[in-house]
Parts: sequence; structure tokens; C-alpha cells
Amino acid sequence: AERERLEEEERERAEAERAELEREKHLERARAEEAAAALEERQRAAEVAQRERVQEEEVREKKKAEVKAELKAEAAKKTEYLTKAKKLMARLVEVRGSLEPFERNKAVSRRRLQFKKVVRGRLNTLSHDSDKIRAVVSDVVNAVNAARTEDD
Repeated sequence: AERERLEEEERERAEAERAELEREKHLERARAEEAAAALEERQRAAEVAQRERVQEEEVREKKKAEVKAELKAEAAKKTEYLTKAKKLMARLVEVRGSLEPFERNKAVSRRRLQFKKVVRGRLNTLSHDSDKIRAVVSDVVNAVNAARTEDD
């Protein structure tokens, strides 16, 4: 009987040791899974942080590009008047060059002077009165017709 009891205790101890080993293996697996899950979570967090940094960098680059574009637009706007003025000055020189022969011609210059006198003499008398305006217009038309008949 003593032997059976000792064998029974031995079996129970062996069973308890096996159960303890099973529990330790189970705990070890659980710890390994937790460590793997924690590692995976850290990797995901690192990936998210990396994506956020990339997005922030893209936003910064976009803002820089917008600021550069605005500065270019402002500079172009500031120099737009200058370039327009240069073009107009070139055009004026070109037109003056084409009118130069008329400036030297005495007949043309006399005619211009004649019309200047007619128009300037009448423009000072213009007002809101429509009759005065019509009178000035008829004087100018008469002067043009007289010059035309003189040319023919």
C-alpha cells in the first residue's frame, strides 16, 4: 500500500510538473505573442509617423512653391508696367519715324497749324450747350472741306 501511495504521489508530482511546464510554455508563448504584437504596433506607429512627416514635408514644399509663385507674380506685376512702357516707347519711336517726312514737309506743317488754330480757338468755347458744340463741329467740317478743295 505504501508503494502504491508513493507511486501515486510520484505520478501526481510528475503530473504537476507537466502541468507547470505546460503553463510556463503557454505563458512563454503569450509573452512572445505580446512582444510580437508590441513590435508590430511600434512598426505601425513608426510607419504612421513617417507618413505624417512625408505629408508635412509635402505641405511645406507646396507652401514654398506657392510663395515662390506669388513672389514671381509680384515681380512680374511690378515690371509689367516697365515692359509695357518699353514696348510703347519702341512703338512711339517707330510711329514718329514714319511721320518724320510729314513733319519736314512745309505744306503739311502749314495745314496742321491751320487746323490747330481752328480747333484750339473753338475748344475753349465748348460747354454743355449742344448748339455751341454743333457750331464748333460745323466750323471744323468747313475748315476740312476748304482744305480738301484747296488740295484738289
